[in-house]
Amino acid sequence: MSSIFQFYRRKEVWILYFFDPKLKKCQDFKDEYKLLAEKMYGMINVGAIDCKKEEELCEEFGVYELP
Repeated sequence: MSSIFQFYRRKEVWILYFFDPKLKKCQDFKDEYKLLAEKMYGMINVGAIDCKKEEELCEEFGVYELP
């Protein structure tokens, strides 16, 4: 079960990318986030959340508009 509470009280730093795979602007940022994840490997965690598949999780984070 996906929940915003998974990210609370963690020692790790996360950067989350909320996206809709159908939006061109979201597709344009995908490569930038991959590059960020590679460069920051071991220092921060980078994750991507598909708001079409994980609507409830995006709502919990307050993501109502993309990109």
